Amino acid sequence: MPRLFFVQGSYFETLPQGGKFVCHPHFFVAADDAHDAKRRVLSRPEAAKRKLQIDSAVELSTVDGYSVTLEPELCAVESRVAGFPMLSV
Repeated sequence: MPRLFFVQGSYFETLPQGGKFVCHPHFFVAADDAHDAKRRVLSRPEAAKRKLQIDSAVELSTVDGYSVTLEPELCAVESRVAGFPMLSV
């Protein structure tokens, strides 16, 4: 049964002025274990394009006293994420 993992990656971006900065994308992945979560993130097309490295993969089994369980979708739908957008500075 797949479990929910939070995966943090990192890659470098080059500024037009020549400097570099590090980016830290985050992913939520349904996987069998941490190694499977890492494999699933690294298999995404953007991972190879950005030379993504995985910094951590953490299983989320409980949050604030609530148990986290995954159930299969009855019909294929696009993933939805609720939250707020990141603001560029």
